[in-house]
Amino acid sequence: MFFFEMGMTQGIFNRISPVLYMIQDEAVIRRIAESSFSITHDMTIRQALFDFYIMKKHQLLHPSCMESLDDQPVKAYINKLIQQLSRTM
Repeated sequence: MFFFEMGMTQGIFNRISPVLYMIQDEAVIRRIAESSFSITHDMTIRQALFDFYIMKKHQLLHPSCMESLDDQPVKAYINKLIQQLSRTM
């Protein structure tokens, strides 16, 4: 919670309840992780995770902070995560 509070105080994060933010994260990630998600919604897990990141970025970050943000490291991390997941399946 301290992380969110500091970000809000510094004007980096929008004023959103940290508890609700984390509950939303848990619910969406659990749903994306279900094996039927990709088929039901005609979306790859890679695309779902990246879209989720974009959604959360817009919810959490103050618009003035988004201009300088580079999404490439997140895309690389998602690709690495997908590779690790595919090895365990």
